[in-house]
Parts: sequence; structure tokens; C-alpha cells
Amino acid sequence: MTKPILSTLTALFIANSVNAQEYGLLLGFRHGGHYDTTVQVVEEEGPRLEGADDFTQGTASYRTLWLRTQEGKLQLGSEKTSLLVSREDGFWRMDVKHSAYNEFAEDFIWINPPPDPDAPVNPFLATKEGIEAFETATLVKEQAIDAKHGESCIGHSYRDLLFVENNYVTVGFLNIETCQGMGEATSQSALQTLSIEELETVGFSELLGPDAMSQLEKVANNYKESRQGSDSQNWGELSGGVMRGQGQWVIKGHFPDNKGQYANFTADLPVPEKLVKSNQLTPDWETIKAQIPDAVDALSSPDQNLLVVLTPDSLLSFTVENGKIHSKPILHLTMKRPVTLVMAQWTEGQFVDNWSEEIDSLGPKPRQSWFVEAKTSDGPSKDNIPLLGIVATDPDVVLNVREGIGEHTPLLAKVDKDSKLRILDCLGQWYKIQLEDGKMGYVQTSYIKLLPRLPYVKAGCLAENCAYGKWKLKVPATLYESPTFESATLAQLEAQQTLQAIEGQVNTTQYGEIVVIKNTQIQALPIEAAVVENKELLQLSQSDLLLDLEPKGQGLHVMWYKGRLYYLDEAWDPQTTSQADLWGKVATERKTDWWVKVELPDQNLQGWIANPSAENVR
Repeated sequence: MTKPILSTLTALFIANSVNAQEYGLLLGFRHGGHYDTTVQVVEEEGPRLEGADDFTQGTASYRTLWLRTQEGKLQLGSEKTSLLVSREDGFWRMDVKHSAYNEFAEDFIWINPPPDPDAPVNPFLATKEGIEAFETATLVKEQAIDAKHGESCIGHSYRDLLFVENNYVTVGFLNIETCQGMGEATSQSALQTLSIEELETVGFSELLGPDAMSQLEKVANNYKESRQGSDSQNWGELSGGVMRGQGQWVIKGHFPDNKGQYANFTADLPVPEKLVKSNQLTPDWETIKAQIPDAVDALSSPDQNLLVVLTPDSLLSFTVENGKIHSKPILHLTMKRPVTLVMAQWTEGQFVDNWSEEIDSLGPKPRQSWFVEAKTSDGPSKDNIPLLGIVATDPDVVLNVREGIGEHTPLLAKVDKDSKLRILDCLGQWYKIQLEDGKMGYVQTSYIKLLPRLPYVKAGCLAENCAYGKWKLKVPATLYESPTFESATLAQLEAQQTLQAIEGQVNTTQYGEIVVIKNTQIQALPIEAAVVENKELLQLSQSDLLLDLEPKGQGLHVMWYKGRLYYLDEAWDPQTTSQADLWGKVATERKTDWWVKVELPDQNLQGWIANPSAENVR
């Protein structure tokens, strides 16, 4: 077995002295989970441990994605179930085992060291996925629900992986149980840090050191004092861990209370090198958000020439030159489900080929992928489609367009609120823009909200009920090479023809523009929100503009408003909304097509059809 380096993130430190031609990136993702990383205050209406299933995405699952550079471009390598963690002796497999004993459920972290290279391969495990692929005889620690606990208690102990590195993991722990003879239910919650080597709890103070721990405690006390309206006197013991936050690993603190609630907060402290070898991001988070407004996370390559960006439903990679992000992504993966990053490990040079070979040998390709690669070369180039922004000044306030960067430069023009501008470049805190008359100037980024690029492409379905698989067409259809009407035509399909539907994607080529017709307040759920309870109260003013990007069924839409994306109930359609509840009207109709990738097994032909009508779709 080829050995990876001791800690792959050490490549971040030696990148400047090693002229590596290639990089590899190992990403670990979590889908779902019970620990709510967004809870910032303990309050009467806040999340409670006994109601965890009511406010989270349910039991978590984990997936590893391997990306590597080829001729300077980041490409999709492999996708594997569970988490593959690079350590000195190879890749360790990690996942969470969900167990149940009568009316008590408990999660256990399972870790498999790499197999003995001289031992025979288990043919039964080689075809398995997830927990089923683990060799139970070599687990770091065998675990199961204690028999007495399972027979005498009801409740649960949930454990979600929030951060995974070469030697340590951070776990979100939630427990509530009622046992015979105890009377009322008892609850616990904490951020726990465990060693991968022994799967034992490590004191967070030992990892931070006495000075940093003292600072964390000071931040925690200030945080408690700032929580007006919460009973901070009843908060329990402080615990800490590591999670993602605005493109970096950050220190998080956690407080439980005696009512089964909890809160977590971010501490502005450096993450120790024993946990994370490097935490650099180039360009900075503000610059990334200015150019990619729906970004929720980001990573820089060791040489800072590649940027990987996560949005609520995509993974994008861009080249970076002199701190500037190239406008067109070199890799675009559409995510079939919302995920959170829990692991990121870079490697370089000769280790890229070694890792690729070793990762490919670790189990089969997942039967159901979490990711769909969008071919950026298909259809019109996004470089030829203008990046637009909307002027977001206060009402009756105009925006100054300057001839150069800086307020000292001559005034070129003035533009009104909600005007659309073509964005040509992002230069620090200034956008280079083009006016309708063709003149070019500069405006401050803080007054511009970027629109998502068209076409807006997301994995999904427009029908009320989708069931991919064997279909029989109700009407004729054209088979295209790619999911765009501009691509080559492969065949004409007839009504009653049978085919195999594989996957679908929603392509919006024209925003639906919704104009607010009266001042109102509405509840909206930000797309990046982890839980339904994190709805925001939006104050809509007459003449405000919202963009309808994608229908989600049952009157729910993905909407753009002032630079952010929300899930909103339609209240601009008089056919579905009463006159008293209407707050908007359609100014421009949205143009959306549903493309489905299909296969004709008898002809060995594969392609895309648009807006299909088939027996299994309504």
C-alpha cells in the first residue's frame, strides 16, 4: 500500500518551496444531522433536545469526494460512501453507526484503520457501501447500546461529525433519556473532541492551551451577558470544538441549559495547528461573497491559485490570478442534496496519483451519487452571458458612478435604485460596470446586489411526483445531446416508446420578475438555513424587485431578494392567492425547462429530453 504523507495539510506550509504540478483535494460532507450548528441563543421557543427530529434534517449520512487537478483544472476524481481520512499509514474509514434497542436509539462513531496489505481482501465487504463496508474485527473501538440501558431507558443519544482532521474529530452530542427509577427525563448536550487513534475524548483545554482556553472562557462569559432575555444563569458547562465558518475552520463554544436546550457561538480565536495545519483563504470571504453572493463556504489551494466554492446546491471551482477570481468556473458540480463540509485535506505532487489509485481501490462507486457534473462547455458560455447587479440604495437615493476607483475620481453618471448594471470586473471594494449607453465606470460593491447567472441550473424536478426509472412516453419527444435546445439532436422519440430515465435538472433561462405592490412583512426561509425555525421576517417595500428562479412545488419558489436566496410561498398569483393577501405582481414571466437524462438500452443511446410527459410523471 502506498503511504500518504503524515498530515496532508502540511502541504499548505511547504507549497511555496515545492513547485508541485498537481493538487488533490479530499472533501468530506455531511447530509442531515441532529445537532443544529446555527442555534445562537437559548430561549423559550428555541430547539429542545426532545424535539430534535422536528427541527433538523434527521439522521446524518456522510460522503467523501476526491478532486484532483489535471493541466491546471480541478476535476472530479472519485466519490465514496463514508469519510476517508488520510493518515500516515493510509486511509482510515469513518462513519456513524445508528443503533436501536427497544425504545432507545444511539449513534456510535465507527473507525476502521486501513487493512493489512498482506491480508486477503474480504470479497463480501468489497461490494458494500457505508457502514456495511466496515470490517468490524478491526474497529478502533467496538460499541453497542448497553443492554441495561436499552431495556430500562427510552430516548436517544445522537452524535454528528462536525469536523474531521488527521488526528481529531469534533462531535455534536445530544442526549435525552428517561430511565426506570429516574422520574423526569434528563438531558445533555456538548461539543466533544475525540482522538481518531483511540476514539477517546480529549479535553478541549488541552488542545487550546491555557491562554487560549482562558480567552475562550472570557468570550463565553461575554456571550452569556449579551443574551438579553435568556436565563443564562441556568446554562450548563461550557464545551468547545471546531466547525466551518465563512471559508475557515473556527472555534465554537457550546452551552447547554437545564431545560434541554442549547446554544453555540463563534469565538474569534486562532485554531491550533495541532487541529488545522493551515486556515488560509484567498481572496478573503468578503471578496468571494461580492462575486459569488450565494457562497456558503470556500477553500483555497496551497498555492492559492485555485478556489473551491460551495453554494446551497453547487460545488464550483475557479482559477485565481493575483487575488482575482476568474469569472467562469472550471468545475461545476450540482449537489442532489444539501450538504455541510466537515473535512478538507489537500495533497500535492506525486501523492496525487498515489491517492487517486488508493481511493479508487476503496470500495465501489456509490449506487446513488450526491453530485452531478454540469458540463460548462455545453450551451452558451457563461462568459458570454453578462453578470448583472441591481442597485440597492435607499429609496430616492441615486448611486454615483465614478470614472475610476475611489470617491476622489470624477463623477461619470448617477443611477437610480433597482437599476440593472452589467458587472465587468470586481476590484476590491469596487465593481467595474457598463452603463446602457456603453460607458464604463466604477461603483462601490456595497451598493450592488449581484443576480445569479443565467442559465440557473439545479438538479431537481418540476413535476409534483417524479419517479426516475422505466418510462413510457405519452407524446413524442426530441432527444438532445446536452440539456440545452442549442445542442445537437440525436433522435426523435415516439409516443409509447419505452426508455430509462436517469436524472433530471431544472434550467431557468429567464428570471421571473416580481414587483412588490404594497408594503408588507412576510416570513421567508433563507436557502442556507439549516432548520425551518430559522425563518426571517422580510420587510418588503412597494416597488421592490424579487426574482423567481425555480418552482419547488405546492406554491413554493426559490426567490432572489436583495442579494440572498429564499424559499417563498407565491403571493403574486391571483389564481392561488386572495386579493387581500397579494403583495406582488408579475412584471416578467419566468422561463424554465425540466431536462431529463434518459437512456435507450436497445439502441445503446443516451441523451436529454425537455419537459417530458410520461406515465410515471404527473
